[in-house]
This record gives sequence, C-alpha cells and structure tokens, in this order.
Amino acid sequence: MKNQGNTHPMNANYEKVLPIEPHRAVARADRSIGAILVEEGKITPREVERVIERQRADKVRFGEAAVRLGLITAEDVRFALAKQYDMPHFTPASEGPS
Repeated sequence: MKNQGNTHPMNANYEKVLPIEPHRAVARADRSIGAILVEEGKITPREVERVIERQRADKVRFGEAAVRLGLITAEDVRFALAKQYDMPHFTPASEGPS
C-alpha cells in the first residue's frame, strides 16, 4: 500500500497539539493538587484528609485517590494539574485555554 502523505487519522490530531515549552513544565511547590481543588470549590479540606488516607492505603497519586472516592472527575484532575504546572487547559468543548 502506498503512503499518501499525512492521511493517517492520528496525523489530524497532531495539528491540534500545542508545543510544550520544557522550561515551563515545572510544578509550583506552593500549589498542591489538593489545595487547587479546594480553592476551586471541587472538594473540602475534610475531603482532602479522606483522599490522603486513601492515597496512602492504595499507594496512588492524590488525583487518582480522589477519583476513586468519587469526589472529583478525571477532568477535575486534569484541570488541577494544568493549574499546578501553569499550563493552558483544554476541554473537548472548549475553543481555547482556560
């Protein structure tokens, strides 16, 4: 089969990806995922305690523990990570960074 350029379906998605500047992808030590989620009203400080307990018991990351407890969604985790790393956050329904 002859390759006809960038006709692979995955190539269309590459055009929508923004380049990441390596020097920008640094977590801010003063902003934990839990603190960001509390600040955004997604969880309460008491729920952070519950998440930390689950995180330690299951040996998983904070966001995964919070999702397992049903307190937040995977989208909430992506949003908090974007804020923590000071990166733009795109949702499937958005037309630009939030």
